[in-house]
Amino acid sequence: MRAWIALSLLVACAYDQPKDRCEGRCAIYAIDRPIATAGDVITLYGNFDRDMMFEFPGRPSRVALDEYGPHRVSVIVPDDATAGRGLSGLNGLGNSGYTENVSFRSTSFEHELQPFRNTYEQTSGGRHLGASATFARTGASVISVGERLYLIGGQGAAGLLDTLDLLVGNADGTISEPYGVTNKLTVGRANHASVVIGPSVYVIGGRTASGSTDTIEGASLDEKFDLGSFGPVEPKLLVPREGLAVAILGNYVYAIGGNSGGTEIADLERAPIYDDNLIGTFEPVGGEAKLQFPRSGHTVAVVGKYLYVIGGFANGTPVKQIERFEVGADSFIARPSMLVGDLKTPRGRHMSTVVGDSIYVIGGSTGTSAIAEVERATIGDTLAWQTVSTLHLQTERAGGVLAAWGNHVYAMGGVDVANAPLTTFERASIIGHAGLTAQIGLDAFAPIAITLPEPRNYPTTLVVGNTLYVLGGSLNSGPTQSVLRSTIQPDGTLSAFEPAGVDLNRKRMAHAGAVYDNKYCVYGGRSSLDYSTFASSVECAPIQADGTLGSFQTINAAGLDQPRGYFAVIVHERQLYMFGGIAPNPTWLDAISKLPLPPTTIATVQTALPEARSHAVPLVLPTTAFLMSGLTTAGAPLPDALQGNYAGPSLGGWAGVSSNPAAFEGTALVVAGDAVFAIGGNGGSGTQRAVIDASDGVSTFSSTSSNLTQARYGHAAVSIGDRVYLIGGTVGVGTLIDTIEMSRIH
Repeated sequence: MRAWIALSLLVACAYDQPKDRCEGRCAIYAIDRPIATAGDVITLYGNFDRDMMFEFPGRPSRVALDEYGPHRVSVIVPDDATAGRGLSGLNGLGNSGYTENVSFRSTSFEHELQPFRNTYEQTSGGRHLGASATFARTGASVISVGERLYLIGGQGAAGLLDTLDLLVGNADGTISEPYGVTNKLTVGRANHASVVIGPSVYVIGGRTASGSTDTIEGASLDEKFDLGSFGPVEPKLLVPREGLAVAILGNYVYAIGGNSGGTEIADLERAPIYDDNLIGTFEPVGGEAKLQFPRSGHTVAVVGKYLYVIGGFANGTPVKQIERFEVGADSFIARPSMLVGDLKTPRGRHMSTVVGDSIYVIGGSTGTSAIAEVERATIGDTLAWQTVSTLHLQTERAGGVLAAWGNHVYAMGGVDVANAPLTTFERASIIGHAGLTAQIGLDAFAPIAITLPEPRNYPTTLVVGNTLYVLGGSLNSGPTQSVLRSTIQPDGTLSAFEPAGVDLNRKRMAHAGAVYDNKYCVYGGRSSLDYSTFASSVECAPIQADGTLGSFQTINAAGLDQPRGYFAVIVHERQLYMFGGIAPNPTWLDAISKLPLPPTTIATVQTALPEARSHAVPLVLPTTAFLMSGLTTAGAPLPDALQGNYAGPSLGGWAGVSSNPAAFEGTALVVAGDAVFAIGGNGGSGTQRAVIDASDGVSTFSSTSSNLTQARYGHAAVSIGDRVYLIGGTVGVGTLIDTIEMSRIH
């Protein structure tokens, strides 16, 4: 029953235990902002030595404390910090790497929350954002460990859930579709809270079949972040609580508010964190430290030395008041809370997050219905909340969870206005918004030392976990079936490319790729050195949780309506749409065809584009889609993009618009926040920029100073963190290249 505790003890015993000046083992248990920019002040909670120094990922030199407390310190982010699970402490006696590392990332851009989107932008390949029809949970909790997100428990269609779903976060900011793991909770529960302390995971309180519960269960994480078996732990809450919130402050876990047997709770309680990452007995937080407004279904935010308590319900009525507790340097909360502002729309069962200098409150319920509105307040002595109309959710959502990954936050699960469980996900970028900060841009491109083993153009690319794949394309000898991979380092740099250990079943270039149901499928493509042979087949490989691809299998029962290459694909409503392209001899196509996902049949032609078009690049937004760039039947660049609209499960209404980059063949698109960059193309070495507006329109493209060092077309563009890589391509008349260039988003 307590095997997971034994594992925690074994992990803890691996640490060296020199004498120090910390209260207990020097440790970092929590960080208030795991993503920040140079010059920002971040606050760490744990056990600290007055003379402790800190090492940031990517920075060889040490950083001193800005402000010290035995259980709360602040540190200024240095200019040369990068990213990774590498923020660690050195105690005053100089013991290197003495504390456990915590994840931290420094970016080159400012932080604001962008509008939520219910699709991926799909500039280089289709991806489904959401879950299968069997996924539906509300009142779950989420933890983020390594490259993994675990959704824990909740309420499903059949009742309380004891199951866990795993999602894998990819270095390009995407996530896998969730899939169940074998481990389960000991009891189904919802409206609980979860917390990670070193290798230990705790699931605290919530509602079980018998009502509000005081029970806690735990599991241990191994080095690969696999969860061990859950089991009950001896510490229990003093009071059964559902709809509670938890926070790590110093060397304590705090349980805040909640509902017990139908009554909202004002009291706080806390449990100490021991040196082996186990928690001790809960005790009441004494004195005047209690909520002025008892509540459940609220959220909390820890910023600097303050704990904010936001929204919630009291006797079924949503609470508008925000309370703020000051956290002492010893991690204690002893003083009464202060009221620091009212929400514009009182709500509970919402989501919240801290981005930059602001707190965002997202969705939730007014007590009668789920809502989509987002409010924002700048952190200060008071919080002046404002509704941000451009940031609303695409779907009203209450009881969902929010998880941060890469440059994005994901809203998952919950229920809609009809109280129906949701399988949809939504994603919002945290890259600074052009209307609130300086315009988002790219630095000039520069070559990196890593090159492809051979020159290659028109491949597809895929990022899974921390692995970048380059699939197919053309070598100097013609189309290839080879697949390359590179490991993405924690700071976003690339390792040398090597064979991936898996190949395509057929030689393909200018093919299309799409991710769905945790499989990567490739479609069609040119398979001869000339334009005489194109493929109509489909082959798929399973995506493993460790970021590897399984073997490709040709789907004999599925295929394109006709052989084609140089076409665009969009994933929408569990369908793959294919647009135009080139058929043998060569023949330009105007057909829009549709294939179900997963592929099980031959694609069928739905309608036609206004004109035949190849080499188009898709841009997918919540209510509109664009096919940009492209060539006509004569091989000439097309001056206009095509814009389509969604009509329920269909895509239609394609018409020409001026939102088109300068007409280059083989350009690549990258989206960063509200900015769209068209990079390179036949005859160009420049970068063009357009802006996505609040109505999902795209402005006219204009040139930027972010030039390439080498003009190229037919290359791949991959966005990883705040880096953009251009891979391979062609220069001049048919000269393939193996070089890679990199730029930074700012």
